Amino acid sequence: MRQTLSLVVALAVCCPAFAWNDKGHMVTARLAWNKLTQEQRSKVIGILKKHPHYDEFLSVDRPNGFTEDEWVFMRAATWSDWVRNHHKQEFHHGPRHYINYPFVPPGSTIDPNAHQPGANEENVVNYLPTAVDKVTNGNDAEKAVNMCWLFHLVGDIHQPLHCTAMFSEQFPAGDQGGNKAAVVITTHPMKLHTFWDGLLGKSLTASSIGRDVTKIESLFQSPPQDVAADLKNNQSFESWGKESLEVAKKEAYLNGELEVAVVSEVFGDFAPQVPDDYAQNAGSTARIQIGKAGQRLADQIAKLFPSN
Repeated sequence: MRQTLSLVVALAVCCPAFAWNDKGHMVTARLAWNKLTQEQRSKVIGILKKHPHYDEFLSVDRPNGFTEDEWVFMRAATWSDWVRNHHKQEFHHGPRHYINYPFVPPGSTIDPNAHQPGANEENVVNYLPTAVDKVTNGNDAEKAVNMCWLFHLVGDIHQPLHCTAMFSEQFPAGDQGGNKAAVVITTHPMKLHTFWDGLLGKSLTASSIGRDVTKIESLFQSPPQDVAADLKNNQSFESWGKESLEVAKKEAYLNGELEVAVVSEVFGDFAPQVPDDYAQNAGSTARIQIGKAGQRLADQIAKLFPSN
């Protein structure tokens, strides 16, 4: 029995972390789509049609309920994860998906200044301006590829655990945004990062995506005061990353009070159980973060293609 439980744990904590899963990224893109003019949508689609993987990935597996253009627009937000396993050597760039701003919980003697990200390192904050520049100034393939990076990284930077690593005596080298931290949400241990990635679920049907989009759009018709302030005051890519760091501290790590186990030390079915309201609160936070991402992605596209 112990071997069986250990196998369940291994499967739960060793799966790869992709930031928001495909559902989260596609909801972000759909929110942006709804805010754009038809002219702006057409310009984006015109660029994406020059993508080297348009026929292989962007336009395939379309479910009922979406036009090809709608599906391609949403699917573009997931391409940067797809290339982890397809054309990896040419197109995959793992460090672009995150930035490890250090979070040191109260009481730890770790020096956060020793773990600040380098000014020139490859990370989500540093690559987003490059993506925007290449969408404007690159050749056709570069424009299309970097349009996908723009879509994806605007989503990634709003996943709180893609903007921090917790450093403590338990994780002296950092927990890699919760990838080395295990918790129990329901019955079995899982990576903290993996839990946050999947908060919107996995279904990619038109009805499922539509329900989440409707919920988030309703929330953002009159956003909470702090959310409205974030959208108004935080205009730079760096400020988005720092904003997500603060969300991670408060909501993901509960200001350092969340109890976690080290993934490599989990045996059987044991890891700390999260508080009863943790999953519900995390879901609410995820919808707010994805709502911000959708709004900001639309804003970036509108800057690239101003309406006449």
